Amino acid sequence: SSITVFQSLFSRPTQRIFTPRSFNSAEAKITVVITPSSAVSSIVVPEYTSFTSRVGSNTYTFSTSESQVITNGVNGVYSMTLNVFEGLPTTETFVVNSANTKQRFVVSNPTIDISSLSVVVYEDGGQTITPYTKADNIAGVTSTSTVHFVQGAENQQYEIVFGDNVFGKTPKDGSTVVVKYRASSGELPNGASLFVADSAIDGHTSVAVTTVTSASGGAVSESVESIRYNAPRAFQAQDRAVTVNDYETLLTNKFSDIQAISVYGGEDADPPQFGKVFISVDVFNAFGAPESRKTIFKNYIQDKTPLTISVVF
Repeated sequence: SSITVFQSLFSRPTQRIFTPRSFNSAEAKITVVITPSSAVSSIVVPEYTSFTSRVGSNTYTFSTSESQVITNGVNGVYSMTLNVFEGLPTTETFVVNSANTKQRFVVSNPTIDISSLSVVVYEDGGQTITPYTKADNIAGVTSTSTVHFVQGAENQQYEIVFGDNVFGKTPKDGSTVVVKYRASSGELPNGASLFVADSAIDGHTSVAVTTVTSASGGAVSESVESIRYNAPRAFQAQDRAVTVNDYETLLTNKFSDIQAISVYGGEDADPPQFGKVFISVDVFNAFGAPESRKTIFKNYIQDKTPLTISVVF
């Protein structure tokens, strides 16, 4: 069934976990120019500072993914270039109940952008606050590693899985798990190019916004047919790029906005260029791929490539 296909191939963390591609938030780059009404030494742009844009008749919310500080004021004017991501910031809370052996931590919204997922565990009545980072495999994970794993669940949702005190630490009984993420609109906000700040920033109301790069990269989650095709190939790749198929599988599994991809080794180039792998990508709703996306693709895949091989997009 589609439910069975969408669920992870593994019931517990293994050497390599296949996670179906989630929704991907459209990303834009903007510059904010803030003119305070009185002298200040710096301006804080908080996490989830929101901006509104329109595509056609639809309105979308974009926000920052982290807090940043502007200190480069010139003649009383402060500016900074920011990356903003479409999606509504969402928070879910779970309470760990070790007596319930069937307890699961399933994120309710299937439009989650997994890349935005943040998991924090509050133990000892909130006196101990511990971020749990996402792990894609158990390499280097010990019994005390504060990591979590993500796997597919029913109804195209995603489930957070904690360790078993062998591979990864298990949160204490009664602790509170706070999950934050963006609920994305997929590809619909792609092309958004005019942005307006939704409110004052750090108490300053004079905020002007200009667009550096229009929104792109938004995409919907992986289809059941795609999961059937990619899951066994992701397992074969084992999170490292050796063959042409490995490069294709790792990239398409990680980035849902890739519409088409072609990979070939430098030995097949004319003239041959040994020690290189050439990758060509086309993303949805764009001609080819913008340089910003190619940089992200390259940074991701280069870490999984043998040291003697360089990647060229």
